[in-house]
Amino acid sequence: MEPLEEALAVAVRRAGASGGGIYLVDETRRLLGLTVGCGLPGDVAVSWRQVHVTATVPVGDAFREDRVVWVGSQEEMALSYPQTAAALPYRFTLAAAPLTGGGRHWGALFLIWPAGHSGRASPRERGNLAALGRSVARVLDASGRAFVPPDEPHMMSVDSASESFSLSAHTPADLMGRLPEGFVALDLEGRITYLTGRAASLLGSRVGRLLGTRPWQSLPWMDQVLVEDHYRTALISREPVSFTVRRPPDTWLDIALYPDSSGISVRVTPRNGRPDAASGTGFCSLFSTPPGLPSEALNKAPRTVDLRTARGPAADSGPSSRPQYPVAARHSGEACRGRLMATEGGSGCGRNRRSLPGQARSD
Repeated sequence: MEPLEEALAVAVRRAGASGGGIYLVDETRRLLGLTVGCGLPGDVAVSWRQVHVTATVPVGDAFREDRVVWVGSQEEMALSYPQTAAALPYRFTLAAAPLTGGGRHWGALFLIWPAGHSGRASPRERGNLAALGRSVARVLDASGRAFVPPDEPHMMSVDSASESFSLSAHTPADLMGRLPEGFVALDLEGRITYLTGRAASLLGSRVGRLLGTRPWQSLPWMDQVLVEDHYRTALISREPVSFTVRRPPDTWLDIALYPDSSGISVRVTPRNGRPDAASGTGFCSLFSTPPGLPSEALNKAPRTVDLRTARGPAADSGPSSRPQYPVAARHSGEACRGRLMATEGGSGCGRNRRSLPGQARSD
């Protein structure tokens, strides 16, 4: 492991965080570039790979003002950093600390925690975060290298220890294969790393065709932005997410996502009949406002932000060509948590995807 990767892994573990990253400054272009990260969907990391040093974002403030920035809730993010809240409408806690070394400001460290983490930082916790930033800076100082942020961040994994015990030679696959539901394992990039034969059957495909693919790429009826957003919500908030989707022509499936730091376990259960209002799984609009997100904060965002993909400057414009199939959502009992559209003037459903203020364009 490279020194910078190791420094990030140590910071994530010591802080008890679920992920994070290191931004290094490019003095020539006056940009902060995401150099290494973990615990984030790859496309989200790429979308935020570069930010202007003057941008009003947590890592920008930590770098410029040489202080720890703590954002303890979705509401606080919306009030303090509306553009960031619009692009990442998920429940999580974020902190950023400056990387202040021996006479040099290297950049900023950011860490994220699941939704259940405390929303307030004690003076001791802030002090620990500042110390973690200084530790990373010392690694950079000691390297004697002139680090230049790469064009694409390196995404790494921070393994979580888990144990299981058995007195039998039977494997977990045998255990799950006896159950009526289907089970799927996704890595942090959304790729299928394991699935049962029952899961493949319920999804209308074969095990060999699905392994190594992302469900929304290998299954046309899952190729819709809301399905991808459920995956991002689970991965970033680290909360269980469930939704109901129709596999054409008339098969309804309940999908439940259970995330941790290594990936997502998925349970696929056949449903008798379509969902209805009485079952609490009413259809979810693609553009609904998450609970607790103040409308006045969204009005601060001056540009159109397409939250169906949370993509940045490299995304195309124009109407989506994706076929739309019914999807119903249940996010830990709340429908459609985290779906919103911030548009110019606070109205409309613009389709043009634009980079956020402060986000550097790659073209």
